[in-house]
Order: sequence, then C-alpha cells, then structure tokens
Amino acid sequence: MAAWAAMLALCIGALIAAVPAEAATTIDGVFALIGGKQQVAGELVAMPAATPDDLKLDISFHRVAETNALKRYNTELNRQMHVIVVSDDLSVFMHHHVAHVIDGHGQLRMTFPQPGLYHIFVDASLKTIGQQVMRFDLTVGDEPAAPLMSRPLGLPEPSARSGLYTVAFDQLEFKAGEAGQLGLHISEYGKPAKDLHAYLGVAAHVVMIGADSLDYAHTHAGTGMSGMEMGGMAPDKHGAAEPQTAPDAATESDDQTVPADLTLHVPALPAGRYKLWVQFIGGRTLHTVPFVTVVK
Repeated sequence: MAAWAAMLALCIGALIAAVPAEAATTIDGVFALIGGKQQVAGELVAMPAATPDDLKLDISFHRVAETNALKRYNTELNRQMHVIVVSDDLSVFMHHHVAHVIDGHGQLRMTFPQPGLYHIFVDASLKTIGQQVMRFDLTVGDEPAAPLMSRPLGLPEPSARSGLYTVAFDQLEFKAGEAGQLGLHISEYGKPAKDLHAYLGVAAHVVMIGADSLDYAHTHAGTGMSGMEMGGMAPDKHGAAEPQTAPDAATESDDQTVPADLTLHVPALPAGRYKLWVQFIGGRTLHTVPFVTVVK
C-alpha cells in the first residue's frame, strides 16, 4: 500500500509540474534599439496567472550564439530592466520595471487590458556591454493575432492635454539620420506648471517607436544639456491623454521638483512614422501623453 501511495504521489506531482510547462509560451527576441549594435539575444517566457490576460513574465538575455543567461546588469534610473509594452495598433502603452535581475532572470506580473498582439520592449544596460533592447511579440488570449500591415496614427499635433496639463513641443519635425534637440513645455491653467516632480530620476521620459519598423528609442528630457539618451545616463489612444494614478508613481517620483520648460535630445532616426509617448509626474500622478511625428 505504501509503495502504491508513493507511486500515486509521484504521478500526481508529475502531472502538476507538467501543467505550467504546457501553458508557458516562449518567445525569442528581436533586436530593436535604433542606432544600436546587437550583442545579445533574448528570451521571454509568458505564463498564465489568474486569467488569460494576467501573465507572469520571465525575461533573460544571453550573448549571441551562447545560451547562458547574463547576470550582471547596470542599474539605470533605479531599475535594471525597463519594460515598455504597446499594443500592435500602438493605442495601448504601458511602462513597467524590473528592479533587480536575479540569477540572470527579470520577472514581473502584468495584466493586459484586452486580448490581442502586444510588443514588449525590454530595455537594459549590461555590464561590459551597455544598452541593449529586445522586442518580444506576444499574443495575449486564445485567438491568434497577425500584425497589422499598416498602423493608423493620425496627424502630427505638437500639443496634447492630460488632465489639467498641456504638453507641447516647440516643433515635431526631424530630419532622417540627424540627431536633434526639441523644446518640451508643460503648462497648467495656461502657465508653466509648478508641481512637476522627477520620475525615476529625470524630468520626463520619452519613448519613440517606429510605426512601420517597430524600432525603439528611449530618451529623457531635462534642463539645458541634461536630457540624455538612456544609455548615456550614469548608473545609479492618439489625441488627448487620460492621467493614470499609478500605484508606483509616488515611490518612483521624489521630492525634487523640475521646471516646466525642458530640452529633449533625440537620436538620429531613420525615415518613417513614429508614435511617441511623454511621461511625467504632475503632483503625484503619472501622466502619459501620446504624440505622432513623421521623420523625413
């Protein structure tokens, strides 16, 4: 009887262990950093949690042609992995983080707003390598989703509102292949906003994604020459946007106030259409404001 019970326990244990393996989805990454040189490959494993739209993600990078997960990451803007998620039509934008990569794996849990195809950009700086960005194309839900042949973005507009704030660029024109510098202004009630706070150590984040290529750039706005690309930092729905009171906004902001007039340094971009999102903290609320631009 004891032997039979032990065998039954082993069979049940094997069955339980097999369920996550069958449910997991493994995706190989595509290098996506504009102007960067690929030195790593990446793997994302997605596991259903409470619902099909609620997933546990495991992310690892390894050198090209090798299999061992890289374990040494720089801490950039207080985090070791910045995880940017957009829907295939670029209407949904989410910005998450992995504070610490443990034994080569960054893990987080994410709830997606609806089923569909999503592009997950993992932006990290590795020791001796530097900034690398991998894109993982993940279908959420049971139905297969093919990528759009063309993503409608709407017309470029230099300003947009989020709550009480108006975010405006002095212009949104770029020449292909040339780095640029833009003025970014945040106003409240028609006057320069006075209650802006640093978000993860910088005045504002700007993520740019090519509508056709799905290539990626992540820059930061600051005062004067302090706006820098992510790799240069020291360790340490189109139209009006709706503010989101993020659970982590208070912990990822600080008491340092920032001015309303900022400078954004943009890397050299290939010609094409781009969706970009400006993220900043006003009061204790994280605002995400979308824009569209065309690089010619």
